[in-house]
Amino acid sequence: MTRSAWRRSSVFDLVLALVVALYGVGDSLTFTGQPDNLLGADRTVMAVGAGLGSFALLFRRRWPIAVAIVSVAVHFLVCAPFLLVAALFSAGQYGRSWSRVAGVCGLSVVMQLAVVLCFYGPSLDRALVMVMLCVGAVVAGLMFRDYQRSRMELLEAGKARARLDERARIAREMHDVVAHRVSLIVVDAGALEVSPDRDPAWVSKMAGQIRGTGRTALEELREILCVLTPSREAAVADAPRDPGPGLGAIPALVDSYGRRGIRIGLTTSGLQRPVSGRAEAAAYRIVQEALTNVIKHAPGAEVQVIVEFFDDRLEVKVVNGAACGVAHPDPFPGSGRGLVGLSERVTLAGGSFTAGPLPDDGFRVAATLPLAD
Repeated sequence: MTRSAWRRSSVFDLVLALVVALYGVGDSLTFTGQPDNLLGADRTVMAVGAGLGSFALLFRRRWPIAVAIVSVAVHFLVCAPFLLVAALFSAGQYGRSWSRVAGVCGLSVVMQLAVVLCFYGPSLDRALVMVMLCVGAVVAGLMFRDYQRSRMELLEAGKARARLDERARIAREMHDVVAHRVSLIVVDAGALEVSPDRDPAWVSKMAGQIRGTGRTALEELREILCVLTPSREAAVADAPRDPGPGLGAIPALVDSYGRRGIRIGLTTSGLQRPVSGRAEAAAYRIVQEALTNVIKHAPGAEVQVIVEFFDDRLEVKVVNGAACGVAHPDPFPGSGRGLVGLSERVTLAGGSFTAGPLPDDGFRVAATLPLAD
């Protein structure tokens, strides 16, 4: 238990003890009926006993069974029903042993029946009321304990689910950065490898592209890994999360692939409408992942990137033809998470996603995303 939780619990128990004590004292001082306790009808004695006995509730969390036993004794001596109910409820709520809880419940029932027999004779109605009072208080405590346990389990399950969601998000971001940037580095390095005799200016340009791509990948990876740093965990959790590049970055992305010799076209149609940040990020990642897969699996293929705005949706498509270039001598390793991650992104954005081969040995990736409300 944290310090703040312990402080709240202590304050609550103190308030409860004061309320029970005030009730017991007031009830004792205004008592006018037949005495049904061991010490008789002396109001002062009853008030002092009920008031002092109520402060046993301060220890109801640490020693619930002992507090319940003391309360049963106080009730038998000076008649403190409110204290008895509170103590039996606490025994059911905090008691660690079922047998002890059942034992103190049985003790309270026996004592109540003894009070009824001693002061009222064989009164079945009064006996049933007393038994129901004792048993009901214990059962209510047990039920409240089960409710608290279920609530804590739900909270822990929610935290675990949030941790899994965060791990999945980080895995998607890592995949996007590594797969995209490293694929570009491999393409540029491959161009240098097969063209060693090109002029120095071209070689310098390719080396600069590799260096720039690598630096960008390191910066993006550093931003993602900062989320995993314990010292920044709270700050990152409270800070607004940048959804990442969106629709405005797609032309530059397409251009970066075009500069590497890929035959690629970008078509944008319809009146541009506002789209949520999550949907924009999903659209960008769809184009990025699809173009990365073209580099990996369809060298030389012609690619069309289509972004269409409709009245109620945004559609993003990337369609490539069959591979017609020389395959890479060393196949690109794959995690198998690319298209799965895209599907998850689009689903989280409230859209639908499809991906599959075409009859001409090409491939099509498409998503429908909702517009901003």
